[in-house]
Amino acid sequence: AGSLASWAVVGLTVAGPTGYWLWVRSAGPAEVGVRAVSRDAAGRWAYVEGSGPHSGWYPHRFLMDTTTGRYLAGPGPDEESERFGLGMLFSADGRFGALPRAFRGGASIRLFDLREAAPRVTSVALESSPPPTWITAFALSPSAASVFVVHESGASLYALPSGRRMATVTIP
Repeated sequence: AGSLASWAVVGLTVAGPTGYWLWVRSAGPAEVGVRAVSRDAAGRWAYVEGSGPHSGWYPHRFLMDTTTGRYLAGPGPDEESERFGLGMLFSADGRFGALPRAFRGGASIRLFDLREAAPRVTSVALESSPPPTWITAFALSPSAASVFVVHESGASLYALPSGRRMATVTIP
């Protein structure tokens, strides 16, 4: 009986926080107080950032297809990669989206291929890049073949989807 009681305590200890976490993450776009929105030029895709009524600090992020109402919820928060809400960038033709982020001591982007019914996501580490800060700026080329990054000490151009650095200039 003692062993069964121990397992029950362990089960309740795990079930409580797990249930709470699932409840916090369960908010959909209609339940989120919007803090920031970015959209593609044609208006088909919208990226929304906000917080839910029962989610406290948890940052909700959704990529929404405005023609179908379908959406893709962003991944859960990650201390290193989610410190800066940089918004989503879109290619001029709306075929690609890019979500800048910090990752493993440098900059990276999540590249979204929006040409299919369900967006395909690829993580791209930007070669030899400093981690983004509040003053870092990203610009996606019209065709999403490259991304331009301006940071505290310079500016760099990266090829996509490889993440290879093509050019860098230092700014004193």
